[in-house]
Amino acid sequence: MKRIFLAGAIALTLILLLASLSLRASEAAAVGPHWLLHLVSFGALAFAWALGMPRVPTLIVALA
Repeated sequence: MKRIFLAGAIALTLILLLASLSLRASEAAAVGPHWLLHLVSFGALAFAWALGMPRVPTLIVALA
């Protein structure tokens, strides 16, 4: 199960990286407040990485 979460975390990181490099990424901000989109995306990343790497303290994952 840990490998599935780790693979999902890597995939999510790559997707968000590619989305942030896209020229059309600014259009997603029209969905809601810009800060809320950042909060949700970074929260999803932290959650996925924390489940993918359970031995690493959550604070270290969040800081990374």
